[in-house]
Amino acid sequence: MTPSSDFSCTLRWHQAGGQLRFGDPLDPVAAIALDGPAIARRFFRHDPPRPAELEQAIDVIEEALMTIAPRIGQPARFVTDDAVLRRLPAGRAAAQAAGEERSLDAAEVEALFQRLASASLGHPSAAAGLPPGREAAANLLLLRETMHHFGVGELRIVSG
Repeated sequence: MTPSSDFSCTLRWHQAGGQLRFGDPLDPVAAIALDGPAIARRFFRHDPPRPAELEQAIDVIEEALMTIAPRIGQPARFVTDDAVLRRLPAGRAAAQAAGEERSLDAAEVEALFQRLASASLGHPSAAAGLPPGREAAANLLLLRETMHHFGVGELRIVSG
């Protein structure tokens, strides 16, 4: 069965398992053997990562995502309770209290990534408000690439 446009995937970074799983965490529709910590360790030697480090990571992420694309389809949204993603700036949901459900649309995630990319090009003020560290940068990159390649319009962040 091909997932419909109403298919809602649960997006989780399994730090210990080194996997990004789509669907039920215990019985995923698909998984890739990459997560934020693995990307940070493997590619990011600088904080913020340099442009070449971002490009190398993007190439590997894209390759991994294409191997599972037929099983994912084009989900309308991702849902997560991931602690790292809860630290992302709130975007249009800034007025919501911490811990409540909130959403980031694809344009907001892209804008956050563009701030990271600007910081990597030598504009440190662009990263103001982004979670610090190589692992946070890796998680943002992985989220952006995943949403972009699967055409996901929304990330819903729920309390854990």
